[in-house]
Amino acid sequence: MEVLRGVAQAQDEFNQQPNGARIKVLIADDANNSEQAKKVAEALVKQEKLLAVVGQYTSDSTLAAADIYQKNQLVFVSPTSTSEELSNFGKSHQPNFFFRTVLSDRFTAQALAQYLNKQANQQKAAVFYNPRSKYSKSIFKEFSSRFKANGGKIVDDSLGRVSPVKALNQAAKKEAKVLVLFPNTQRGVWNQTLKLINTNDCKYLVIGGDTLYNSEILDVVSKKAAQCLVIAVPWHSMDSPNQEFPQAAEKLWGGSVSWRTALAYDATQVLIKALQTKNQLSRKTLQQVLANPNFQANGATGTIQFHSNGDRNDQESKPTTKLVKLVVNKQGNLMFVPLDTMPYVINSPP
Repeated sequence: MEVLRGVAQAQDEFNQQPNGARIKVLIADDANNSEQAKKVAEALVKQEKLLAVVGQYTSDSTLAAADIYQKNQLVFVSPTSTSEELSNFGKSHQPNFFFRTVLSDRFTAQALAQYLNKQANQQKAAVFYNPRSKYSKSIFKEFSSRFKANGGKIVDDSLGRVSPVKALNQAAKKEAKVLVLFPNTQRGVWNQTLKLINTNDCKYLVIGGDTLYNSEILDVVSKKAAQCLVIAVPWHSMDSPNQEFPQAAEKLWGGSVSWRTALAYDATQVLIKALQTKNQLSRKTLQQVLANPNFQANGATGTIQFHSNGDRNDQESKPTTKLVKLVVNKQGNLMFVPLDTMPYVINSPP
């Protein structure tokens, strides 16, 4: 639903323009399942009037469907898939039909590692991740290399394979100072993550990737346990480069929206901008427009351009990774807010 809101908002803005042009959206659901993602992709590439796909949602689903889209020359722009494997996919397929508006895992990893090294001053970490998930493996690998490069040490990376109580006992035995959580969206893994945060009950600082930016955190995690949680996300409404977007989104949807909605809005804006460059576009010419190094579109997260492998061009548009923290607001409810008081700037990853 978060992704659909972003697509729908961009579609609504475009369709209300007086020039008479309209875009139509076909909705498909892969249930965050890799095999289902392949079936959805096979069905979509047969839709002759379909010019592009916004998706898939998870890195695992996007990687599962990528070869199908690529073979059939159908542009697919992911707003939420961050795995580094997708960067490699884009490099190895030219012309490449994959693009993404979200930054890859190395940016999230850099932000979290630098936060621990420079702000939290913590050098021993115990990690929870799912080795069967391409996203989880990707961000764990990127974080580990950057954390270790700055003197950090991963004292335990097996927290995801034991109960929350055992995980905390292991962390204590190995003298960990911080818990690092990189769960994927699989229900069992996610439930275990929530239990671990609650069981920790603020004994350890907890940091994690963008999957933790979830409304369920606000509903299920205790207020005490949540206040030790710091998350890296690609966008937050409180410091959006484009302030018109979160204001319009709040008016349209009745509340603030997540980074997934913002990046889905940007993915749709990218396609709208490309469609406006020529009167008639085929799937192949659409790819050529997006792959042009001079192409750019404006969205919720600023100016969007792409590298040749489909990754977002961070050098030109300077998108940033935001660190957010859970706090209790005046109404007594939990909410995510940016860590605006950080005394340092997060560097771009190598």
